[in-house]
Amino acid sequence: MLRAPRLACLALGLSGCFVDPGGSGGSGASTGAGSESSASTGAGTSTTDVTTSGSGSTSGGSATTDASASATTGESDGSGATTTDASTSEGSTSEPASTGMTSTSTSTSTTGPLPACGDGVIDPGEGCDDGNLVKGDGCSPTCEREWRVAFVSSVAFDGNLGGLDGADGKCQDLADKAGLPGTFRAWLSSPEGTPNTRFNKWADRYVRVDGAPIAFHYADLVDGSPLLAPLNLSEQGLVVSGATCGTGGVWTATSTAGDFLGEHCSGWKAASKLIGGAKGLVSDVKLWTEASCAGPCEGFGRIYCFEQ
Repeated sequence: MLRAPRLACLALGLSGCFVDPGGSGGSGASTGAGSESSASTGAGTSTTDVTTSGSGSTSGGSATTDASASATTGESDGSGATTTDASTSEGSTSEPASTGMTSTSTSTSTTGPLPACGDGVIDPGEGCDDGNLVKGDGCSPTCEREWRVAFVSSVAFDGNLGGLDGADGKCQDLADKAGLPGTFRAWLSSPEGTPNTRFNKWADRYVRVDGAPIAFHYADLVDGSPLLAPLNLSEQGLVVSGATCGTGGVWTATSTAGDFLGEHCSGWKAASKLIGGAKGLVSDVKLWTEASCAGPCEGFGRIYCFEQ
């Protein structure tokens, strides 16, 4: 016996009519451009919900599209779910760091004129630099000082000076404290040495600390002639006065010729009242080193100091 739906289909002569033998039937048609619901007849209810996407993955009636640049036909995993995973990277290029490149760094050092004698700056190795190359103005054309400094000590000592070396050390100490450059020795004689044997014989001027010349050169110091100016300024530039061996006496034991005179306080190592030491007069340009007077070695006297 034919059921009602089948009879209706036959009576109407409809093509494509399908009847579900189980009593429920449905038909659906989908197009590539959208989704639709088909009419259903019979005892059951049938709903078709199809989402069509140009590309993507479909699972359980929903579609998800994940594409970076272009659509790719999905693949089915056999369970009705289709996964589409297509990515196309356009214009994305990762370039490795360049190798073999040469980096050149140029450093340029600019300096001024090289140090030279006559530039007004006292450079290492120069004793002076007065900004010119004129001879006779105190600084030679080779930047050597054209003078040597001499002074009388600001301090008076007894006859125990520590020998000639000890007296030299006292001169150097006074010069250093006063800021005077160079090496200094005492104008002093004993059986162990004299200025003639111990001094560097300077060929140019000897001056006081104020610049006043006392002799034109070493030979002028020991020729017996008077000094050009009294050697009465201390290392500090202070005037030392005294007209007698007691007030203005200077330990020397040295003749006007630069030789040993005698009476030397046992080589300038004793401060005894039983022996004496020969002296000069600080304020006298003629008797400056040989005054024909002596004082007891327990007394006090100054010393002359000469730059070498």
